[in-house]
Amino acid sequence: MPPKIERPATIALETWEVMSEADQIAAAAAAAAHTTDSGSKSTSTKSKKKAETSGTTSEDADTGSTDAAADAELTSFVDGVGSFSATERALLSLLLEVNGQDAYSNEAQALGRLGKNEYLILPIGFVPPTVTALEVGTKASTSKFKLKDLAEIYVVNKAVAPAGADAVKYGMARMEAVKMGWVTNQREITRAAPLAGAVTTFIADLKDFDVEAARQAAYLVPFAAEHVFRTTGHHYLSGQSGEYDRKYGQLFKSCLADKVAEYQPPSVLYHALFHWVSPARVWEVLTAKAGTDTLPEAFSLRVSSAPAGTAIITTTAAVIEQLEAAALLDDFKKLKLANFQEVKNMSAMIKANPPKYHKVPHAYGLQPLNAADRAAVEHAAAEAIKIAPIAQGFIEALFANAALGRAKVFKKHADENPIATKKAKAFFRSASRATVVEIKDIFAGTAVTDAKLRRAKKMGAQKSANEESDDETDDEE
Repeated sequence: MPPKIERPATIALETWEVMSEADQIAAAAAAAAHTTDSGSKSTSTKSKKKAETSGTTSEDADTGSTDAAADAELTSFVDGVGSFSATERALLSLLLEVNGQDAYSNEAQALGRLGKNEYLILPIGFVPPTVTALEVGTKASTSKFKLKDLAEIYVVNKAVAPAGADAVKYGMARMEAVKMGWVTNQREITRAAPLAGAVTTFIADLKDFDVEAARQAAYLVPFAAEHVFRTTGHHYLSGQSGEYDRKYGQLFKSCLADKVAEYQPPSVLYHALFHWVSPARVWEVLTAKAGTDTLPEAFSLRVSSAPAGTAIITTTAAVIEQLEAAALLDDFKKLKLANFQEVKNMSAMIKANPPKYHKVPHAYGLQPLNAADRAAVEHAAAEAIKIAPIAQGFIEALFANAALGRAKVFKKHADENPIATKKAKAFFRSASRATVVEIKDIFAGTAVTDAKLRRAKKMGAQKSANEESDDETDDEE
C-alpha cells in the first residue's frame, strides 16, 4: 500500500478530499517548499511574515495563522483519541470553527454565515494588488494581474464549488471578480497551496467557456446584491426565493443584462459565489462610479435608495412631494396633522447617506446611530405614521397603477384608521375630477378643489369618538 499523503495545514479538508492524487502530491510539495530551512516555522507563520514585507492585508495574514492554529488543535485532538474518518474530521473541523464565532451577530444574521470552505480562496504567496474604487472592473485593474496567478485562483475555487453549481462557471466568476479588483480589503478569504498544472487546466476549461458571461456576473451581481441587501436587509432568503429572484431579475433587466440571472442557481449566484465581496466595498465602488459610463445607469439611479426600515419616512416624503406638486400641501399643513417638513428633512438625510441609517451599519464599516440621531429618526417616523391614512388614500385614488401605488408601507397604519383612509381616498378621487376652467388650473388648485378641501377640513373637525381613538393609537406607534 502506498504511503498516505499528508494534507498541508493550509489546505481545507473539503478541498483536499476532491483533489486527485497527483494534485495532492504537488500541493504537499508546494507547501513543503514554503517551510523555513530549519523547519522551526510553520507555513502559516512564513506566509504571515511574507505578507508583512510584501503588502498583503493583515486580515489575510491573520486568517492563515488562525486556520493553521485550528488545524493544529484538531490534529492534536485526533492524535490523543485515535483515528477518525474523513466525515468525522470534517464535523470536528466545523465544531472548532463554530467555537470561534460569537453566538449572535447582527451582521451575520443579515448577511448569512459562510463556512470557511465557502470563503474566496487565494493561493499561498499571492499578493493581491490594491485596486481603487474607480479602477474596479476597468483595464487599470485587470492589467495588474498575471495569467499564472489568475489560473491558480480559478483552479482552487473551482475545486470548492458547492453542490448544484457549475464548477467551471464558479471558478471563472470568482477569478474574474478578483481580477476586477473586488478583492481589495476583503475579509472572507482563506489560503491554499497552488495546484500543479493550474495553467494547463485553466486553458483547457477556457477553450469552450463564455468568458463574457462570467465577466458580467462578476461585475453586476455585487452591485445588485448590495442594493437588495440595503433595501431589504438580506442578500437572499431561500424561503422567499420567488420575491428575491424577481428583485434581482428586474435589476439585471434594467442593466440590459437579463442573462446574468441564469449564470448559476440563485442560491449560489446571490449568496456563496460573491458573499466575500462586502457591502462596504460595493458601496465604496458604487458611490465612486455613480454617473460615470462604467456603471449601469440602473445602479446610478439607485444610489439614494433608502435602507430597509426607513420606508415609512422616505415613502411618506414622496407622497408629500406629490401633494406639493398638486398644490394641495399647504391646505393639509393648515390642518396640523403632522410635521410634514420634518418628514421631508429626515428623508433627505437618509437618502444622502443610506448606509448610516441601515439596520446593520457594521456591514458598511460604520457604527450604529448615536442616541440623538436614533431619536430623530424615530420621531420623524412617528410623524409619518400620522399621515398614513392620507398617504394610503392618495396612492389608492391616484397612483394605483404606478410604482408609488405599489407601496405597502402605509397599509398597516392606515388600517388602524379606516374611516379617515376611506374619506381621503374619496376626496382625492373627487378632486382629480375637478373641472379645469383655465390652463393655469392644470398646475394649481382649482376653485372646485379648494371647496372640497374646505369640506374635508369640516369633516376632520367632526370626527367621531371612534376615529379619535384610532388617532391616539397612531400617535402611540
